[in-house]
Amino acid sequence: MPTFNYTVLNEQGKQQKGTVVADSVTQARQHLTEKKLYPVDVRESTRRTRADSLPGLAAMSRARAAPRVAALARDLSSLLGAGVTLTDALQALYRQEPGSKLKAMLGSLREEVSAGSSLADAVAKYPGYFERLHIEMIRGGEASGALDKVLDRLAQNLTRRLDIRAKVTAALTYPAAVLAVALGVVTFLMAKVVPDIVSILAERDIELPLSTKVLMGLSGFARNFWWLLIPLAAILLLLVVLSRLWKPSRRISDVFLYSIPILGSLLKKSSLSRFATGLATLLQGGVPLDKALDIASEMEGNVEFRRHTGELGAAIRDGKNLSEVLRRTSFFPPTFSVMVAVGEQSGTLETTLERVSDAYAKDLEHTSNKLLSVLEPAIVIVLAAVVGFIALAVIQPILESSATM
Repeated sequence: MPTFNYTVLNEQGKQQKGTVVADSVTQARQHLTEKKLYPVDVRESTRRTRADSLPGLAAMSRARAAPRVAALARDLSSLLGAGVTLTDALQALYRQEPGSKLKAMLGSLREEVSAGSSLADAVAKYPGYFERLHIEMIRGGEASGALDKVLDRLAQNLTRRLDIRAKVTAALTYPAAVLAVALGVVTFLMAKVVPDIVSILAERDIELPLSTKVLMGLSGFARNFWWLLIPLAAILLLLVVLSRLWKPSRRISDVFLYSIPILGSLLKKSSLSRFATGLATLLQGGVPLDKALDIASEMEGNVEFRRHTGELGAAIRDGKNLSEVLRRTSFFPPTFSVMVAVGEQSGTLETTLERVSDAYAKDLEHTSNKLLSVLEPAIVIVLAAVVGFIALAVIQPILESSATM
C-alpha cells in the first residue's frame, strides 16, 4: 500500500505533519478526518523502502518473523482484553521483548500511537513484519472498537498458516535430508575409498571394463575438482534467490511447481487453504468482500495463484457472485465453488470458508503422507542403483582377472 505525506491542522489550529498508509489520496484524507484533523496537503510519498522496491524480500522477512508476530498479537490481545490501554500494552511488550529488531519496532509503534497515529497506520510502516491482511484487520478492529478480538483472530490466522507451512516443509525435509546424507556418503566413497581399490586393480595390468573406467573418471573428478562444487552451489543458490525476486522468472517457476505431480497438488492445496483462511478472517473483521478478495489474493506468494485470484475483487464490484466467478475458472476445484455458493446462500460465508480451509488442511496432511510414501522408495531405488554400480565397477575386474588365471 502506498504511503502519503500529510500536513494537517488539529482542533486547536496547530499544524502537524506526518505519514499515513492508504489505498488512495481520498482514503488517506478520510483517515485523517476521522481523527478530527483538517487535511491541508496530502500527497503520495516518493520515498521507497527496500521492502517496497523488492516485495520478495519483505515476504521472506515476514515468513521468518511470523511466529514472533503471532505471539505478539496474542499477547497484545490479552492485555487489551484485560483493560490495559494500547499505549501501555505496547510499552509492556517493548520491555519484555528480547530481540533488538522487534524491540525497536515495538518502541516505534508505541511512539506513533502516543503521537495520535492509529495502530494500523503505524504497523503499515513495517512491511517486513506485517502484510496488508494484518493492516486491514487492525484498521477494522480499531474502527469497530474490538481490537483485542481482531488481534486474537490475527494470531489464530498466523498460527494456522504456520501449521500449513510446517506440514509442507515436513513433507519435503525428510527426503531432502536422506538424499543429502546419501550424496555425502557417495562423494566420500568416490574421493577416498574407490581410488585405493582402483589403484590396486590398475597395478595388475589388466583390461578394465567400461564400468570401472567410468568409475575411475568420476572418482578422479571428485578427488581433484571437488572444490568446484562450492562455487557451483553458491551460483545455483543465487540463481534460485534471484528467480524468486524477478517476477517473470518467478511466474515460470511457480507454474512449474504447480505442474509437478503430487508436489504441485500439495502446494496448490496449501495456497487454497491459506486463501480461504485469510478471506474468512478479513470478512469476520468487517472488511467488504471485494476488498477482502484483493487483500487475500495479494498475501499469497505464488504468482500463478495471484494471477487467477487477482480479478475476483473486480468481478464482485461488477455485481457478480463469488461462486459464479469461481465456477468459470478451472483453477479452483468444483468443491471450493460449491462450498462458497452454500455460504453465500445461507449468509455464513465466513464460517463456510473456515470449513473449506480446515478441509484443505486435512487433505494437505493426506497428500503430504502420500508424497512421502512415493519419495521414500524412489530414493531407496536411486541409492541402490548408485551403490550397485560402484560395487559392479569394483567387483567385475576382479572376477574377470580371476577367470583368466
